[in-house]
Amino acid sequence: MGAALFVVALCGCEPPADDHADETRDPNFQKGRELVNSQNFTGAMEEFTKALEANPHSAAAHFELAWLCEEKTHEYDEAIYHYKQHLKLRPRSEYAQRANEHVLVCRRQLAATEYAPSATVKELDRLKSENALLRQNIESIKVQLATAVAQQHAVPRVETPTSTTPPASNAIPARAPGQTLSATSQPPIQAARAGAPAAVPPAGALPPGAKTYVIKSGDTPAMIAKRNHVTLSAFLEANPTIKDPKRIHPGQTVILP
Repeated sequence: MGAALFVVALCGCEPPADDHADETRDPNFQKGRELVNSQNFTGAMEEFTKALEANPHSAAAHFELAWLCEEKTHEYDEAIYHYKQHLKLRPRSEYAQRANEHVLVCRRQLAATEYAPSATVKELDRLKSENALLRQNIESIKVQLATAVAQQHAVPRVETPTSTTPPASNAIPARAPGQTLSATSQPPIQAARAGAPAAVPPAGALPPGAKTYVIKSGDTPAMIAKRNHVTLSAFLEANPTIKDPKRIHPGQTVILP
């Protein structure tokens, strides 16, 4: 009686009618109820299966197995089979409505188990593809931004006009026959060829075509080098006057290697 009340409480149904009481008198069926009460669900399923072997038309045994397969072992396909067998044997039983409802529940559970993983894999593949495309767009934008910054700070190269006519000061003076020009009387061009040091551009002068950058408030040599995609050592080598980051100031123009 305790086992019967346990199953009735779970199913929310009235006890089976007396005309089907012979199904519940089966020794294996009764032992299965006892094992359900003792929480031995595996043993209970074995006993209800033996009850079906002894009486294949036991709708009660089918219902008990259907409930155990659904709630305890989550074998939803087996649960659907036993629910349908119960309805086939006793279509007007007091458990018929409950069996129909649980067939739908088991079908939903079965569909979620079978199709959810594949859908998740497809979603992950889609997200990976989108992520790869976004990475490519970001790299392209970085290249475009670096090119735009370089063009913005580039100084146009100014060509110095040249003349084919040498200055009057470089003209070779006439000399009398037998006269030898001294080193001090040589023109500047000849003196330069004789090994005189070349003229040094004034401090702070920028070489023609050099790329420059105007220092802003808060800039440091490391920040400027990183922003313009050059190494710090190359930047400092191109600007030997910068020895200490504290010596730079906003508005100062530096050379970009």
